[in-house]
Amino acid sequence: MFNLNKFIYAPSLKWKRGEYLAASSLPSVVKGRTLPIWRMPPPGSFDPEERRILKPAEMINAFGSRMADHWPSRLSLVEADGFINSGDVSIIGGDHPMIELLERVRVFGRGTRCGPVMAASAEQKDINRIGSWVANNTAAPAALRIRAFDLGEPGLKDRLSEAVAKFGRERKALSLLIDGGDLELSDFEGLSALLIDRLNEVPGLFEWGMIILRLSGFPSKTKIAPGQIEAFPRADYLLFEKLVVARENRELARLPVFGDYGAEPATFLPKVPVRPTARIRYTTPKNFVISQGENTKNGGYENIRSVAKRLVGSEHFVGREYSAGDARIAELANREGGPGTAATWKEASFSHHLRLTDRQLCTLFGVPPASSEPIAPVEQLAFI
Repeated sequence: MFNLNKFIYAPSLKWKRGEYLAASSLPSVVKGRTLPIWRMPPPGSFDPEERRILKPAEMINAFGSRMADHWPSRLSLVEADGFINSGDVSIIGGDHPMIELLERVRVFGRGTRCGPVMAASAEQKDINRIGSWVANNTAAPAALRIRAFDLGEPGLKDRLSEAVAKFGRERKALSLLIDGGDLELSDFEGLSALLIDRLNEVPGLFEWGMIILRLSGFPSKTKIAPGQIEAFPRADYLLFEKLVVARENRELARLPVFGDYGAEPATFLPKVPVRPTARIRYTTPKNFVISQGENTKNGGYENIRSVAKRLVGSEHFVGREYSAGDARIAELANREGGPGTAATWKEASFSHHLRLTDRQLCTLFGVPPASSEPIAPVEQLAFI
């Protein structure tokens, strides 16, 4: 069995080189309170390590060994809707594609325990098959996913109960992922009141081992001129702070674990490789900051150096000692080492984002940053 109470942060990270290397660079104590949700790219996506488009079977085969290299001996979850919805249930050996992913981790993951995220609205055949795996692999975590828009719907309680029964576990051994990635957060002040009411109506509110609220605050479209830095409100975290206040005031019965999509939008970009634009995304306590450069077809990858220098010289940069990502940004600004690639720039952005968010949550819940795990379950922290 496993302890879900130790997690204070559940970032959803695309299973791409920049993201999983950023997670891998986290200090051990931070990893111990972070539950990543790996999001598998759609089948046939470009792989930056192999520098080519991988077939679905190749993507599945590489998953276990890469997990062993970058998140060994820890818990995580994986979403693979693209594989599940592909209709190809014989990608490798005739088994369900999600099961193939999970088995690669179980066999080759060096003690990593990775479990599925399954939509409660998924087809019955998928819930049956994946539920059977969950019931037989009790050492791995598992989560059911609903949309934030589903909260309050009349049939939600029955739908969750049926899915839980297929998973063969009590709810205390499962997580409920509430996906608010498609919520419009521009009016997060007004949204918070509605969300509080809906969260209080979650079926079996106190029975779940963990409830995760996943939000997306990064702008999906931006128009920034090369050479400029612009800031956008970090609405996902600002909304979560509203929920914390509501919990302190006893208006919210149970505080969910904070989840986000990191320093980028929730959607996947086109599968084919494209010439990247030199840019660095940088998270501050209240904003997402973008330092914009030229497309690399104009001047190549060296463009990133002026982008980094501009950011380092701004009020937003917190210093190279803050995280591995900040050190890399400072190196780029000082022309130390090579310019890297789009994947390494994203690694730097996500390394900084994950460290910043962890520090914010530790402060919010009164968790000593050096502590390996919280002193009490997340829903009790700061409210005892």
